[in-house]
Amino acid sequence: ASILDAVSCIVQGMIPYGAQILIAIGLANAQDLQINSFDLIPYLYYPMVLLFLLIFWIFIGQYSRKQKT
Repeated sequence: ASILDAVSCIVQGMIPYGAQILIAIGLANAQDLQINSFDLIPYLYYPMVLLFLLIFWIFIGQYSRKQKT
């Protein structure tokens, strides 16, 4: 269940019209900055770090299971 939750957070954070990006665009527009959702994708550090850590965690878990058998 935690892997599914992490993957859904990654996908939701990286899709161009997800809630997080729409909020960021709304805040930028409130400051008179005209940006679109694709301008923000290179700055999505949290989902990228979460994806890296999830993949790392899955491989470490598989490695530790192989060591126990």
